[in-house]
Amino acid sequence: MLNRLNADLIEQKLAQLGQKDYKVVIFEELDSTNTYALNNLAQFANNSVIVCENQSAGTGRNGKIWSSRPYVDLSVSFIHKFTLDFNYELLPLVIAVAVNRLFKQLRVSAKIKWPNDIWLPDNTKVAGILLSAKIQTNCRYIVAGIGLNNIHDWERNQFLADLIMHVEQVLSEYKIFGFATIRREWLDNCIHYHKKISLYQNNKLLDIGIHIDLASDGKIVLKSENTGSISKYNGSAISLIVEKEV
Repeated sequence: MLNRLNADLIEQKLAQLGQKDYKVVIFEELDSTNTYALNNLAQFANNSVIVCENQSAGTGRNGKIWSSRPYVDLSVSFIHKFTLDFNYELLPLVIAVAVNRLFKQLRVSAKIKWPNDIWLPDNTKVAGILLSAKIQTNCRYIVAGIGLNNIHDWERNQFLADLIMHVEQVLSEYKIFGFATIRREWLDNCIHYHKKISLYQNNKLLDIGIHIDLASDGKIVLKSENTGSISKYNGSAISLIVEKEV
C-alpha cells in the first residue's frame, strides 16, 4: 500500500497540535514545487504548503538535481509573506534549524552542513533546502523548498505535519528574538564546526582551514590553514567540503 499524502489528514493533525494557519495543497506530479509556487503566487495564501508526490525536475543549490522517491520521500515548498523590510537573507539557516529539529524529534542523529543541508554522521545527505524570493503587491514572498529523505519509512502525513510545526516554531522564534539563539543552535548542530573544511567556487579552491564560527549575518568564518588569517564567506555559489581527519 502506497504511503500517500492526504491534505485533510495533515491539516487535522496540525489542528490537533494547535496550528490552524497552514493550508496544504497536494499535487500528483510537478516539475518542481518551488517553480510552481513562484509562478502561481497569486492563487496561494500566506502559509501555504505545496507538496507533490512525484517531483520530476527538483533542483538544489548551484542548479544541482534533487531526486526523491515517489510516495516515500517529501518534496515540499512553503509560501510565506513578509514585509519588504524583513531580514529574509538568514532564512536558509533558520529553516535548516527547523529541519534538523525534525530529525532530532525522530531520534535521528542529524547535523547541519553550511549553509542549509542536513547530513547524517556517515556523510549521507538526508535533506536539502532551496529558498527563492519574489516581490509582489508590496510584499516579499519567500518560497522555501525542502526535500527530505524518508530514511525510516515514517508515516508521511505525520512526517509533514511535524515538519510544518517545526518550521512555524523556528520562524516565530526568529521574528520575536532575532538570530542570536538560532545561530547558537545552528553551531551546536553543525557537522563541521571546529573541523577542517575547504571552500570552492566555480570548482576553484577559495580557502582551506578550520571552521571557527558563524557570523551574525550568516557568513561562515574560517581560520586559514596557510596564513592563520580569519575570513568570512557567503554565497550560494560556494561549495563546502569537510576534509577527512588523518
